[in-house]
Amino acid sequence: MCTALIIEDVPHVRQFLRDLLRDYYRPVQVEEASNGVEALDILANKQIDLLVTDIFMPFMDGFSFLEKAQEAQPDIETIIVSAYDDFEYAMRAIEMNVRAFLLKPVSKVELFKAMDLVFQSLDKRKKNREKVQHLEEKLWEEQRVRELREICMGQRKESRFFTQEVRKYSLVLVRFAGKTGDEGYQDLQSALQDVQSVESFRAQKPECFPTGYEQEYAVIFSTKDTGSDAALFFMETLQKDMAVKKKTVWMVRVEKKDTYAILGMLQRQARFLLRQRFLLGNGQHRMEGTVIEKVAATREVEPFDKTEALNALCRLSLSSEEEIGPIFDTIFQQFQEKRPGLYLLTLFYEQLRELYLNLAHVIGLETMEMGSMFEVCPLDYFADLQDLKEKTVAEFRALFSKSEQTKGSSSRVVNFLKQYIEENWDQEVRLHDLATSLYMNEDYIGRLFKSETGKGFLQYLTEVRMNHALSMVRDTNKKVTEIALSTGYNSTSNFIAVFRKTFGMTPVAMRESLEKTDSPS
Repeated sequence: MCTALIIEDVPHVRQFLRDLLRDYYRPVQVEEASNGVEALDILANKQIDLLVTDIFMPFMDGFSFLEKAQEAQPDIETIIVSAYDDFEYAMRAIEMNVRAFLLKPVSKVELFKAMDLVFQSLDKRKKNREKVQHLEEKLWEEQRVRELREICMGQRKESRFFTQEVRKYSLVLVRFAGKTGDEGYQDLQSALQDVQSVESFRAQKPECFPTGYEQEYAVIFSTKDTGSDAALFFMETLQKDMAVKKKTVWMVRVEKKDTYAILGMLQRQARFLLRQRFLLGNGQHRMEGTVIEKVAATREVEPFDKTEALNALCRLSLSSEEEIGPIFDTIFQQFQEKRPGLYLLTLFYEQLRELYLNLAHVIGLETMEMGSMFEVCPLDYFADLQDLKEKTVAEFRALFSKSEQTKGSSSRVVNFLKQYIEENWDQEVRLHDLATSLYMNEDYIGRLFKSETGKGFLQYLTEVRMNHALSMVRDTNKKVTEIALSTGYNSTSNFIAVFRKTFGMTPVAMRESLEKTDSPS
């Protein structure tokens, strides 16, 4: 919508211009004035987008009026309609940023072309305003979130959001499982709107902000009335919404009557409880009501036996698809019995991911091609330990079932070692490092390699290197020292000794022999 003001002292010309503007294909609201004085009164009381004005008018000429109009509304667009084709008028119009200078009688085509230019300018200006407004809103939101985080970390002594008076503060920490982007935040806002629709809760005006952790949000309620529990109503509403959508959400609530300075302690306690809820499962550990005193004295639970877990993972490297379930049953049983802390559980999840990537390489598959959850899902994606175990077992089973390289799991390992040698024969290659990357015993995979290839790992590596060395002796002019370094030998004398043992002569002698063989008789 564009609001246009026509300033024309001749009534039938004013009506003609009004009819033309109303025929334009985009909506135009038309105001009218017979002279500049009337027009200035309208400008003082109404926002105008476009002036369509004559030059010669009673009381005030068009340019004098335009100067005052631009002072009143600096961004106003202008089209001048005049019966005088005067070069000086046209130049002055350009100086005053007039969009178009049209001669009477004005044609519909000319006016519409001028209107196209006006709307282009208005649209661009509107887009820029929206962009600035968006940036301002974004900046305000960033400042709001930063201040609320600082308040909840005890780093800010002044608040624009809370008064200094003693109130009952309820902090609800919410974490969504399996959510991406703003999906969880939108569900949370929907539940808060339901809270605000209840008459008795409207005065509480909760503050909500992302805490910085994956899909985690803090919602703060404050009230003088200790009997009004909007926080509990909010939690029940959100839980019902997520149950309908078959989504998992973890929530804990801590509260105390104090000044807003208590929020830092409340958030720390809420996060501790939230982490324990993941480890123990929603059905095993319910946390509701005031739990401040109890939580303050609670210690971190005992870590799990990492050595035992890694032993089970080593077995997994040689397991068939059917053996995967029992192996993870053993691992996760340790978790449930000893109740590890979230930090060690996070490390364990990373170990699972590393093992998965290594096994995928052994099998010859790209993990992104398979859509691995270990590539895209953080630990917060899972509802609890049981959910993590079920999805982990399914992921490893899918990995093994995708193998087209060989049916034997031992062959997978041997093929991986052979492929690694073929790709890295010119680098330092150690069986110990490869065994560690596969979470396997070095001696065991060494025996496995020899049983399937008939050669020890070092012997196989040496033969591959010597074949490449022979090619360089035959096909290049590289010095022996260069060839030694190119095949992974830092000692030239050691390289020569191995070369002589393999081919029965030194590299120099071999090159001379080959040259004699290739030369014409």
